[in-house]
Amino acid sequence: MKTEIAKSGRRSIQDTVASIARFATMDAFPEAGSALIAADMCRSILADTERLATPCGQEVGASMAAKAVAVFTVTSSQADGSDMSQASADLYMHVVKGILAEASSEVAGQAVADVVRNHRFGRFPKPGDFTKAVSDIMTPISNARAVARMHLREHERREAKRAQKVEEDARIEADREKVQAGFSALMGRVGEATRHD
Repeated sequence: MKTEIAKSGRRSIQDTVASIARFATMDAFPEAGSALIAADMCRSILADTERLATPCGQEVGASMAAKAVAVFTVTSSQADGSDMSQASADLYMHVVKGILAEASSEVAGQAVADVVRNHRFGRFPKPGDFTKAVSDIMTPISNARAVARMHLREHERREAKRAQKVEEDARIEADREKVQAGFSALMGRVGEATRHD
């Protein structure tokens, strides 16, 4: 069983989040005996979201930050109405680049788009606006990944417990057969001894 992401290939972040949303809200610490997400589905969730959980790095982060700064440079000023100095713009770009570099390129691009779409122009958005945009995108993805990992671990724990039980049952059966054979041999000798008397 594959998630909807795997069925249709590469999908948008919104589609990815929508397809795993039900997993993001599940209990990450399943109790013994409780129902689990199928192991194949857990592996599919992890594989499908891996690209979204992999940081894009400084180069792509710088590119995304430059796009954001370009959009806001044209339309924004500082609180006092003056333009941002080059030193301030460089610092701003460095901070935003650092935030976006920690996200995947898709998440960083979506975060920039969300900030551009939702920010009231006239001022530069705060770096925290980018952090929040990345977090809003990544939270359900990270939660679903955590649930999938924990459910996989529980599958492995239960499988190990089942294998241990099978091994223990086989050992008990082997011991029972040895005892039964020994008892039968003893009873045979007792019966033979009583016949000779």
